Amino acid sequence: MQVTTYDSLIGVFDSEGNKIKEFGKPIDFGDDEVSRIANTNYIEIDPDDNIYLTFQYKNLIEKYSPEGKLLIKIDYPVEYEK
Repeated sequence: MQVTTYDSLIGVFDSEGNKIKEFGKPIDFGDDEVSRIANTNYIEIDPDDNIYLTFQYKNLIEKYSPEGKLLIKIDYPVEYEK
């Protein structure tokens, strides 16, 4: 099995497949599979081309400018019992 480590969550490519930029830092949970699953996210783009990431398994929303600058980070802990 080959494990791929990502340095960023978002990659922007031109029409020929060349990477223009990348941004968004994934969280390392100390286990490759857990980190891969926990960093699963959904992407939305608003009319001003701002990029929103919402995470499936974390209480986290991030908003990035079209240039990739982090503008807003909303993160809060969830209380749960094991």
